[in-house]
Amino acid sequence: MFTMKKINLTGAASIVSSIANTALVLVDTGNGLRTRLSPQLLEEIGNPEKVEVLCVDDSIVILPAREGNKALEVKKGRYLYDTQLAATIAKLAGINFEERVANGESKSVSVGTYEIGTSDDDDSIKLAIVSFDTTE
Repeated sequence: MFTMKKINLTGAASIVSSIANTALVLVDTGNGLRTRLSPQLLEEIGNPEKVEVLCVDDSIVILPAREGNKALEVKKGRYLYDTQLAATIAKLAGINFEERVANGESKSVSVGTYEIGTSDDDDSIKLAIVSFDTTE
C-alpha cells in the first residue's frame, strides 16, 4: 500500500519544450533555403492555398492572400519557395546556416512563435503574427 502525496505545482515550469506554437521551419536544401509553415499555423489562418507574408518591425505577418496583393503558393508539405523570404526569416531569427553546417548542426531549424490576430480593416481575416526570440 502507498500513501498519496500532495505537491504544490504553483510556479512549476515544464522542462519539455512545446512546439505547439512554433511557426516555421527553415530548411537548407543545399541549393538554398526553404520555409515550411507549421500545420497548426496554417490551420489557424484557414488553410489557404496562397499566403501573403509581410514584414512588420522585427516580426512577420502571414495571412491568406487577398485579391491584388503579392502572394506565395503554399506548396506540398506546407513549403513556401522564396529564397528572399527564407533569408529574411533567417536574419530575423538570428540563424546563420553556414555556421550551422560548419558546426555539424542540423540543416533544418524551427524558428519563431506566433499569435493569431485579425486585420484592422477586416476582422474576418485571421493572420499569424510571428516573432523571433534571438536571445537563446
